[in-house]
Formats: sequence, structure tokens, C-alpha cells
Amino acid sequence: MLISFSCANFLSIKEEKTLSLVATPTTEFQKENVFKADRYRLLKSAVIYGANASGKSNLLSAMNKMRSLVLSSSKESQAKEELRISEFKLSTSTIGKPSKFEICFLLDEMKYRYGFEADNKRIKSEWLLCCHKIKEEPLFFREDNDIKVFDKFKEGRGLEKRTRENALFLSVCAQFNVTIAENLLKWFTKFNIISGLQDKKYQRFSEDMFMKHDSSKKMIVEFMKKADLAIQDISVEHHDIDESIFPAEMSKEVKEMFMKKGVNEVSTTHNIYDNKANIIGKTNVFLEEWESEGTKKYFRLSGPIL
Repeated sequence: MLISFSCANFLSIKEEKTLSLVATPTTEFQKENVFKADRYRLLKSAVIYGANASGKSNLLSAMNKMRSLVLSSSKESQAKEELRISEFKLSTSTIGKPSKFEICFLLDEMKYRYGFEADNKRIKSEWLLCCHKIKEEPLFFREDNDIKVFDKFKEGRGLEKRTRENALFLSVCAQFNVTIAENLLKWFTKFNIISGLQDKKYQRFSEDMFMKHDSSKKMIVEFMKKADLAIQDISVEHHDIDESIFPAEMSKEVKEMFMKKGVNEVSTTHNIYDNKANIIGKTNVFLEEWESEGTKKYFRLSGPIL
């Protein structure tokens, strides 16, 4: 359960910025938007608002970058790869300096604070602390390749030398079945960032989810109805692709890739009314051709959200 996320010197974010989901006594909508988790009072939702180019999207990009590094940095395929971290480039005080990422969350009644600093090539520092009641206790600290492991994380001892300079120690420990590290990585797999700016890439996921189970279909239809889009029902039909539609110069591999996936056609059902606003029938229309961009976006995001 997310408590807070912080980042600094990343993309358009220069100084450290923190998104906190800890409720205050003056928080509005206490009944609707505040819940108790262990000893914390947390927000169910929060809104980030501001001018164009003020860093809203890049805060989510920072979350995504942290998640992807935690889940992939220990893989052997990443051994010689750069970390693809871009620092704030409009100040001499930040160019060449590491970016910082830190996250606090609750897991099994324990609060964890985990973070790291990294540039494009290596992890410069890394830390993990836990807190059961009030006082934080360190599990490990890292400065460059110098890693100090404390008793509460003793399963990780011996793995310090197995940690590459561009790999996170936490990820390496999870790979070698260190219990705490495994549990934290499982938490990160459920820490999902869904971008409304890239909604088209979720369309196939939502379509496949719709077709996979009747329960999923019902959930998506109800989700669409709650948005008051005048949609009464949805249908998704899968069609094979005829090879004859492809250009002759297209490679066989690319043709086979598209033919294997096929194409889905999404239709929505609407009521037809007479001039006295009485329902006299129903009609089906194609989502892509007839519905608004907002409705298309809402459908595309329905699968990942649900």
C-alpha cells in the first residue's frame, strides 16, 4: 500500500518532489477518501495539477522508471546495458549528478522505505529501512559498491560481491531467494502505472480481457455504464486477417506476426428514441468509427484499471 513517492534530478524535475498519500486532519472528504491502514490514515486517491511542462507526467515516469529498474536490473541481459536515466539538464548543479528515487509503502503491517540514487551507468547509493511501530531500522545501506547488511536482512549477506555496479542489491537478493527482497519485488509487480497519454497501447489488453471471461465482460460493461456514456452494451468480435491485404514487399515474419494476432472489432449498443424520448429500439455502432475520443480512451483503460 503506497504511502509516498519522491524523486529528484529526473527529466524536468530538478529539486526533490514528494507525492504523499498520508491524510492530514484538514483533508477534505474524510469519509469518502480516507481509510485506516495499520497505524496510518491514507488517501484512496490524489490529484496532481499544474501548468503544462510543470512535471506532472514526469512524476509518473519516475515511478515507472523506479519500478522497471527494481524488476529488471539484476537480469543477466542487463549486464552491459545503460540504465537509461535522464537527469535534469537545465542546471549546472544537476548535470552529471545521479537521479534519486524513494518510495514508502506498507506490506504485511510493516512500513518499508526503499530508495536509490543512480546515473545512466551505475547505482551510486541504495538503502532499505523498515518500521514496525515508530523507530526505523536499517536493513542495508550501499555507497557505490560498498554494501553494509544489517541483522534483519542477514539472508542477503554474501550477495554483495554478486551485485554489479548497474544492478540493484535488492533485486539481486530477490533473485537469490532472500525472503524480504522477494516479498518487496512482489509488491513492485503490483505497483502499476497506467498512462492515459498512451491509452492506445492498452486497447488489445482490454479487448482480450473482455473476451476471456464472462465475469470480465460484465465488469467492463458496468464500468462503461457508470460513466454515463449512453452505452447499453458492448461486443467484441475477433477476425482472422487475410494474407492478401498485405503489401507484396512486406516480410513473411511481419505478415505472420499480424496474422497470428488477428484483429478485434469493438461495437457499442445504444438506445434509439422517438420524438417523445421513448425507447423504441437499439442500434450497434463501431467504437473506432462512431464513439468520441474520450469514450475510446475510457474503454482502452478499462481493462488495466479493473
